[in-house]
Amino acid sequence: MPLLGEIPEELTRSIIEGNCVAFVGSGLSMGIRRSNGNPLPSWPGLLKEIIEYAERENVSLSDVKADMRSAIEEGDLLTVAQELQHRLPPESLARCLREIFLDSALRPGDLHRHLVAIPFRGFLTTNYDALIEGAYTLKSQGVVAHTLIQEDLTKVPNPLKVGRPFVFKMHGDASRVESVILGSHDYQDTMFRMPHYRSFLETLFTVNTVLFLGFGVRDPDIVIALDRLAAIYARTNDCHYALVEKGRFSGLQKRRLALDKRIKIIEYENDDGMHGQVLCFLELLDSVTAPYQTE
Repeated sequence: MPLLGEIPEELTRSIIEGNCVAFVGSGLSMGIRRSNGNPLPSWPGLLKEIIEYAERENVSLSDVKADMRSAIEEGDLLTVAQELQHRLPPESLARCLREIFLDSALRPGDLHRHLVAIPFRGFLTTNYDALIEGAYTLKSQGVVAHTLIQEDLTKVPNPLKVGRPFVFKMHGDASRVESVILGSHDYQDTMFRMPHYRSFLETLFTVNTVLFLGFGVRDPDIVIALDRLAAIYARTNDCHYALVEKGRFSGLQKRRLALDKRIKIIEYENDDGMHGQVLCFLELLDSVTAPYQTE
């Protein structure tokens, strides 16, 4: 089966020992379809949907619409996100995000089901949807996942010290829209205004192996997280891993990621553009860790 020989032994060992956290991006949810037939969006797709929603809500964007679309194409996603958050009334943005990420037709897919079957210590996600939690509840036959947002870290025991897996919604939850981080100001404010948030992430990256899944090269959430945290965890001897489509990084980029940010790249083939080997990778991790899984 493809990829089995490419899964680093250190990664599977850290999972088996309970010292690995999965960091999940929007790529794992993009194949899930909503009631209108459209899949959940990528980062650029989300911003385009918010722009369309703003226009339906009669929020004037005529002076910046062309610039925003150009910025999206150029990958300057946080600037567009911040402008949209500035222009849309909070209640309008909340309705938009709920319509997208709390759609009644959304159901966890095979990727989510295999993800939660693997004995990760916990799950970090920058996604606003509830698909990881839903898959965990199905797997656990009704046991609700221990799910937290930023503000919860001051009210509950440190999830790293709790025996059961957790889902930490780094940038908020569509069901608690006041928690949603969208623009560049939000990212900066949360990292620097909430010492408990920063401390939790620093500890997590320092004492655990992190496996990045479902992130694009230009996703601002991963860029921000790595830039803020790399100086902390780069001082450790441990490394992290990222599953990435082959060809996304040059040899030089992979070398610098390994040296500067302690991230080793695991590549998969994507000749048909369907990212099918991501599921294969999770199936293989599920199978090799199955003897160590508990109900």
